[in-house]
Amino acid sequence: MYQNFSAIIGGLASVFSLFTFVKSGLMKRDLELAGIEYLKEIIQKSEELKQKEKEILEKKDYLTKKEKEIRELEIKKTEFEFLIQKSSMVLFLKDQHNRIQEQIDKIINDKELIKLCNQLDKLELKINALNAEINLNPNIDLLKTVMKRIKQLDNSVLKVRVANSISQGVISFFEDENYK
Repeated sequence: MYQNFSAIIGGLASVFSLFTFVKSGLMKRDLELAGIEYLKEIIQKSEELKQKEKEILEKKDYLTKKEKEIRELEIKKTEFEFLIQKSSMVLFLKDQHNRIQEQIDKIINDKELIKLCNQLDKLELKINALNAEINLNPNIDLLKTVMKRIKQLDNSVLKVRVANSISQGVISFFEDENYK
């Protein structure tokens, strides 16, 4: 059986060999077809390369856009950090403001301070009233001249003596019966 099978295959091989031998070699048409196929492959490969190039450019543009977005996000991050710092500063300043306001409220509600301020106001009213009366006195020009001279003198002893004389004059003026 093996021999029969080998004989059949050998016969077929002989027939095919004769057929290819009888058939003439490559023809011009066969070469043209092979060249056309080769050109089609080159064109296809060229188109594939163009497509790949386009994809690479798109990826590059995509990366450029992503890089731009990343830079914009970094800028926004920096701006946001600065905003947070400003907000923290506002909170700190508000806290200081509230503490100072509390201290002011305590001072305003301090009865002793209120008494002292009232006394100060009364003293200022008395001083202003006395200054007004002094300014109405006919000897005011003399008093002003003496005061100017005191400021000009360098000798402290003279200043003390003149000041004592003036204060005695002012005291005697207020003790005068016409003033009461």
